[in-house]
Amino acid sequence: MSLYVCIDIGGTSIKHGVANEQGRLTVTGAIANSIAVKGLEAFLQSLLNIVQEYQNKYMIEGVAICTAGMVNTKTGCIVRAPHYFPGYAGVKLPAFIKENTGLPAIVINDVNAVCLGEYWQGAGQKAHSLFCLTFGTGIGGAFMLEGKLWEGVSYCAGEVGLMHAGENANWEDLASTAGLIRNVGMAKGIAPHNINGRQVFAWAQAGDTESINCINKMVNRWAVGIANICYVVNPQVVILGGGVMAQFDYLLPRLKKELASILLQNIYRSTSFVRAQMGNGAGMVGALYYFLQEKHVSA
Repeated sequence: MSLYVCIDIGGTSIKHGVANEQGRLTVTGAIANSIAVKGLEAFLQSLLNIVQEYQNKYMIEGVAICTAGMVNTKTGCIVRAPHYFPGYAGVKLPAFIKENTGLPAIVINDVNAVCLGEYWQGAGQKAHSLFCLTFGTGIGGAFMLEGKLWEGVSYCAGEVGLMHAGENANWEDLASTAGLIRNVGMAKGIAPHNINGRQVFAWAQAGDTESINCINKMVNRWAVGIANICYVVNPQVVILGGGVMAQFDYLLPRLKKELASILLQNIYRSTSFVRAQMGNGAGMVGALYYFLQEKHVSA
């Protein structure tokens, strides 16, 4: 049985595990991402430690990595990194892993990986076209057509959080869950770091006017952005992911009401808006799917 190391590099943590060719994660774990505190060299060493520890226990055949940032999947280079990843831009993770472990590796953007994971085993199965969105501190996106990820000429397709949304702001500035918390804090006179999303939704469901209004404004801004995406690529399925989707049953009726008022009815009726199904493992599974596809192409 072929086994692969899967790694998901996020802003605060690095999730990792071992999976078989069917994408079943048999072992998982996580460590803190300390790149902002300890620097790039220590960060790279932590990745190497993960892979080598698994190599010592299992017959590993490759390494599949997804990461925050824009990634040139052909060269394995991090094209653009978040500000909290100092020194990360320009790093070629596959070459680093190969040089130090002898294992073939790939690296892919994290939201692209989530999209692939949902297509392979989650909410996007059998979809001819799908757009995957993740809502969190920012907003990420990815697009697949006929089973293939569309990465764009400069490998930044799907970076919808950066779309200009008016009000001198990007879409993710206005419509992310970080923006929701900031707006609720302003409305209540509470510092945002003293609020979290669960509290906001608990307040809203208890009838708190400020929380309800801020959520409604966020959902309206979601709908505007999603409608624009639908007008551009007209996907069969829109997958909605991110931690805030724990409130999916509360949010979906409100979002669909907004979308129905913005979209042409033939587009609205023919588009499925669904919750992501794969959970925290989606990125690792999707990265493995990409690895296996590339392995097949090069074989």
